[in-house]
Amino acid sequence: MKKLALVILAAMCLGVLAAPVTAACARLSLTPAAIFLTHGHWDHVNGVADLVAAHAVPVYGPAHESIPCVTHPLRDGDRASIDPALPGF
Repeated sequence: MKKLALVILAAMCLGVLAAPVTAACARLSLTPAAIFLTHGHWDHVNGVADLVAAHAVPVYGPAHESIPCVTHPLRDGDRASIDPALPGF
């Protein structure tokens, strides 16, 4: 069975996100299933597009901010669910 990872981005370093996340997932035999963004500051979102391009995953983030990479905007009190077809989520 494939092991999945939920990537929660609290911050990153100058846009070098995709490579370290991809390397960590490979080292741990994990497949990213989704990305959650806490907010839209540059140090939290810069590089997310590269990670999405590498893994084709949905991106969840705050609806009240204009974050281009967010595919699933969330408001206070919203509940997010990952595809129920994915085991472990």
